[in-house]
Amino acid sequence: MSPDAGRERPAASHRPTPPAEERSYLLFLGTALVLTLGAGLVLGFLVPLAPGLGWRLDEAALVQAHGWVQLQGWLGLVVAGMALRLVPRLAHRPPLPTALTLSLFGLMCAGTLLRLAGGVGHVGRHPLPVLSAAALEAAGLAGVAAALAWTLVRSRGQREGWREAAWAATGWWAAWAALTAWGGTRAAAGGGLVPPDLDRVSTWVVLLGAVGNAIWAVQSRSVPVFYGRRPPERLAVALGLYNLGTVLVLTSAVLPGSALRQPGLGLAGAGVLWLAPLTGAVRGRPHRLRPPSRPAARFVVTANRWALVAGGCLIAGAITGLWDREIAARLDDAALHGLGLGLATTLIVGMARLVAPVFAVARAVPGGRPVTLGAVWLALLIGTGSRLVAAFLEGTSPAWYQGLLGLADLLTWVGLALFALGFARAWLRQGSRREALVRSASRTYAPSEPYDDFHGDQQENK
Repeated sequence: MSPDAGRERPAASHRPTPPAEERSYLLFLGTALVLTLGAGLVLGFLVPLAPGLGWRLDEAALVQAHGWVQLQGWLGLVVAGMALRLVPRLAHRPPLPTALTLSLFGLMCAGTLLRLAGGVGHVGRHPLPVLSAAALEAAGLAGVAAALAWTLVRSRGQREGWREAAWAATGWWAAWAALTAWGGTRAAAGGGLVPPDLDRVSTWVVLLGAVGNAIWAVQSRSVPVFYGRRPPERLAVALGLYNLGTVLVLTSAVLPGSALRQPGLGLAGAGVLWLAPLTGAVRGRPHRLRPPSRPAARFVVTANRWALVAGGCLIAGAITGLWDREIAARLDDAALHGLGLGLATTLIVGMARLVAPVFAVARAVPGGRPVTLGAVWLALLIGTGSRLVAAFLEGTSPAWYQGLLGLADLLTWVGLALFALGFARAWLRQGSRREALVRSASRTYAPSEPYDDFHGDQQENK
């Protein structure tokens, strides 16, 4: 029995009130959703349709603009916003200053918008806008890396396993900044387009290095607990294999003709097969979550299963590339979207529902009507599957290839639009829901422990 069970309840005037919360992550997530729904996925849908409709578009520029928005504007903003919020919490440090997080947001967002304008308009052919976009984005990425490094250096609990992945992610965010600056200079000298080989390598480095390591860090600290497991204390060997492969991929851009990219992708794929079940979950029941939170855990399991598929494709591509580069390229394309759509995008939706305070408040209000997640999950599942199947049909069945590409983009757009609708409703109503929660708590409050803010099921399942 709690030692405070017999105490008299304090007067309402003495009840603790929630402390001010750093909420810049809402701006990161909201802007990322606007960019991917309004530009990234729309460009991905229009590019393959343009030739058949007779539209005269610069396909290469639009393809790179699509990739830039999806990496920088969608994954970059979301992962940066959540990392800047969660890493200080996990490291037992105070929140980062709002002025800092908003400055980094402004740099990243401005660079992405300027690069998008260049991709869809003639401004992208001029060196100055290209260099400006790259400089702004690189400054934002480097700032995120510096903020994470400062937080980790000043934190406690050095034996926690998630820190190894967090340090790796920090290093790769710095590498991402350098690649962005390098790609900008090459694009300014090449008519606004990044050389295809450098663009492809940069995409892999971002997905595997910057985004992937951040995923392993956050997952390893939280997801095993949801399923009744202890967080892994040591990730060094698995991360070493995974990041060695990513380093080889990066080296292939520095040393063209070194034939290191395919073996590097194979090693990274082996690391993915190791890290997904170790840091996340590929089966089981999240019995440590409260019932209102459990539907979101389906996204976590699905995301890690897609990671296993992507890892298998990377290994198969590395082996097949020894005698058939065309098939290896299709396997790599499937793996690329398995990681970008299957792992990262699906996991963002699930983890946001689980740990973002805006959704935690909505779940905590008695009688609150939750947004059904089944349609979001199904749309993302079929969309990702369609995109992976399309990767194997490129060059063999044009009609099916184009159709599956369109279906994948459409379903992904629908899934994220439904998620964005739920996010917008939760954001707009969080004030009234907090008031309702405080009123409800005032009737049952017993001060057995201090108030520790809302931050999703990290707090609900302590």
